[in-house]
Amino acid sequence: AWHPSNEYLLGTVSEDCYGRIWSIPEGGLTENIEEPVQVLSGHKRKIGTMAFHPVANNIVATTSADYTVKIWDIESGDAVLNVDGHGDLIQSAAWNKNGSEFVTSCKDKKLRIIDPRGQSIASEWGGHQGVKGSRAMWLTDKNWVFSVGFTRTSEREFNIWDPRSLDKPMKHVNVDSASGILMPFYDEDSRMVYLAGKGDGNIRYYEVVDEDPYIHYLTEFKTSSPQRGMTFIPKRAVNVGATEVMRALKVTPTAVEPISFTVP
Repeated sequence: AWHPSNEYLLGTVSEDCYGRIWSIPEGGLTENIEEPVQVLSGHKRKIGTMAFHPVANNIVATTSADYTVKIWDIESGDAVLNVDGHGDLIQSAAWNKNGSEFVTSCKDKKLRIIDPRGQSIASEWGGHQGVKGSRAMWLTDKNWVFSVGFTRTSEREFNIWDPRSLDKPMKHVNVDSASGILMPFYDEDSRMVYLAGKGDGNIRYYEVVDEDPYIHYLTEFKTSSPQRGMTFIPKRAVNVGATEVMRALKVTPTAVEPISFTVP
């Protein structure tokens, strides 16, 4: 994960139970860096996710296979907050727009909204009924939760949730019957959701709107090479002069490929 306001700081997590903060020198790398500037030590089992706080400087959240969420101050390297309450492996974690809450998806098929200051679970509800992995994120400008997962019959689906009414989703969409876990990404500026499936060669994208049906399918980007993983670079690095709005980095079996999304 990249620091949201310091482009020279990068955080990584690993199966060795440690998080690490790396400092990239100004002007870029000239040699391999093997020593991090900070080591985050405290989880008892492998760490699965890391997410920097969107507003507070040098605050980061990590989730681990020890079923805990820890909030760290990376300057001191201390875990300042610890949240228990998950019953199984935490599969994703994401902050809301101002960092007052974050949402997790869990292998126990539940989604949870965490109140980090209270070190407690503010909301907990049933997410996706399939046994495969799910992920959740915030549609930050709306304060809605967007989750992806599988149905009981292993079809891929996504839901949009209003945290004020979690009895049922505001919107439910079945995507397809492929087997790869969906990776969701949201661009608040253009209100677009990008869905990339592991093992797929395509990226679907949608536009989020205020009124029913809340989301519209736009089109998809297609290639023949499957993606093993994907991330989007920070918005300040896109080429606005070429009407570029988002740029993805796609991990394939042999390379990392940039994919540029531009205004038609």
